Amino acid sequence: MPATQPNDREHGQKDAEQRLVESALTLFSENGYDGTSIRAIIERARVTRPVLYYYFKNKEDLFFRLAHSSFAEFNSFLDEMTARVSGCRERLKTLLRWVFEQTERSPEMVRLILHAFFSGSEENLRPRMRAMAEGRFARIVGIMRDGLESGELGGGDPEVLALVFSGIMDMHSMARAHMEEGRLTVELADALVDVFMDGAQCPAPSVKEVKSPFAGTRLDRPVARPGCDGKTARSKLEFSEE
Repeated sequence: MPATQPNDREHGQKDAEQRLVESALTLFSENGYDGTSIRAIIERARVTRPVLYYYFKNKEDLFFRLAHSSFAEFNSFLDEMTARVSGCRERLKTLLRWVFEQTERSPEMVRLILHAFFSGSEENLRPRMRAMAEGRFARIVGIMRDGLESGELGGGDPEVLALVFSGIMDMHSMARAHMEEGRLTVELADALVDVFMDGAQCPAPSVKEVKSPFAGTRLDRPVARPGCDGKTARSKLEFSEE
C-alpha cells in the first residue's frame, strides 16, 4: 500500500464523525434540542455511544458545534465581503444573496438555529447562542454605519436599521426553511434590498401572484404601485417558483 494513501481506520473515523454531524443536524432541526436523544443520534448515524463521546463531550457540545459552525461561516463571509465589496447597497445585496443561497443549501441549519432561540428549555445553550448572534448583528450594524457615513442611507440609527434589515433577511430564511415549495432567488434578494434602501414606492420586479409564505395562502392579485422613476412596479415580497 502506498505511504500517501490514508489509513482505512482514519477513513472510518472521519466517516463516523461526519455521520454523527449529519444525523444530529437532521434530528435537531426536526425535533429540537430537548426532543432529540443521544440514542436517536447514534442509531441514525450507525455508531456506538463511545464513538459519539470520542468526538463530542455530550449532546450540548454536539449541538453547539453545529450552531457555531453556521455563525462562524456567516461572520467569516461578512468580514471577507465587506473588505471586497464597496457601498451599502451592494454589500446588502451580496449578503442577502449569500444568505438565501445558504438557506436553499441547508434549510436544516436554519431550523436548528430557530429551535435554539425560540423553543425548548435549552437554558445552557441560549447565552452561548446569544453571544454568537451578537457578533453577527454587530457586523450588520457596521454596514449600516458605513452607509450612513457615506450618505447612501438618509438617516437613522445604525442598530435600528440593522434590526429592520435582519428582520427582512431572517423572516424569509425562516419561512423558506419550513416550506417544501418555492425558492429564494437572487432577484428576490435584490428587490428586498432595493425596498429597504429606497422605500416601498420604488421599483421591484413584476409578478402575477403574491403568496404568503407563512399562511400558505395565495392572493391571486397583482400589487401595482408607481415606482420612483415614474414606471409601474409590482411588489415581489414572496418566493419564486420554478
